[in-house]
Amino acid sequence: MKMNALLAAGLVLTLPAVAQAGEWGGMATVGFSKSSLSGAGVDVKSTTLDFNGYYDFQNGFTVGFDAGVSATNAAGIALDLGYLALDGKYKFQNNMTAGGYVERGSIDVDLLGADAAVTSYGLTFGYETDRLDAEVFLGKSNTSPSLPAGVDVKDYGVRVGYQISPKAFVVGSLARTDISGVGGGVDLDMISLGGGYAFNDEFSVFGGVQRISLDIASADATTYGLGVAYQPARMNTVPMIFSLELARTSLDIGGPSADLNTVRLGVSIPLGNTSKGVPVNSLVNNIAKGGRSVVTSGIMGVF
Repeated sequence: MKMNALLAAGLVLTLPAVAQAGEWGGMATVGFSKSSLSGAGVDVKSTTLDFNGYYDFQNGFTVGFDAGVSATNAAGIALDLGYLALDGKYKFQNNMTAGGYVERGSIDVDLLGADAAVTSYGLTFGYETDRLDAEVFLGKSNTSPSLPAGVDVKDYGVRVGYQISPKAFVVGSLARTDISGVGGGVDLDMISLGGGYAFNDEFSVFGGVQRISLDIASADATTYGLGVAYQPARMNTVPMIFSLELARTSLDIGGPSADLNTVRLGVSIPLGNTSKGVPVNSLVNNIAKGGRSVVTSGIMGVF
């Protein structure tokens, strides 16, 4: 977890030095959230650092980097969450793209003195214009600790983003993580939809909904998020975006249900050629740029 934080901070500091020939941009967000579980009197507090960025070599090849760390305390139990991802793609003259990705999500529970991680990798194919960015992906995931021999984890899905106008955008995704092997299989399905709208240069709103379903248990978790962002016009030297998001995760396991209500605060700094955007700790950012594994994306979407 400490290594994830060092990598994220180091990349933010070194990008300006290495990105002289091409075009680069990104967003860094420092956040704080507080969640409460309905009917249980349990509070969950998280302090987060999130970053996403890109580097365009100006020759058709682009790389992207995403990182996030979360120090979470749930009813006195410390949880550390981390996420790292690197992807690259090449855009052909007909606007088709082809590339690959590798990502890793981890969780460390101090009380148990143990951690778990999911590492995913695969291929992407898409179509990209100034307003449309569509992608299909197919990959595999490995876990730590390892699953029993003969168990395979496959990830596949589609993500589409569309810039409706200079002020509005929408993004959606469909994904499945298929766990198959000895004793049958388990499917985790995720459907997400989000978007945002800028009223002017200072105020904007954003929101989304993400639903994850587990087929064998008839269980699902649905997360809703709605937020507002403010970018003061006078802060030109170091532009900052202040954000507030209200979110709710409803868990339904076929009988009992529970709601996790969350308030997220964020301070974001646009980097490079990026001047505006949604906070990296928001649900809609997770929909647009989160993990391609349903397990990784689902956890990061909640916290």
